[in-house]
Amino acid sequence: MYVYSLFSQCRTYYTERLIALLLMVGLLILKQLENLSDERVVLQFKRNPYYQYFYPSRGY
Repeated sequence: MYVYSLFSQCRTYYTERLIALLLMVGLLILKQLENLSDERVVLQFKRNPYYQYFYPSRGY
């Protein structure tokens, strides 16, 4: 059981890191494609459900 709980904790840690990394890469791609500033791309991501659908998030 100890090994399973240790594996579960590591998997959760790396999954959260991977989601954050994918989100950052996705926002960078959107920034370059749409020619937006940092603030504008974050605002667009918050407002546009299409952007939110294609990039990982816990809420969607």
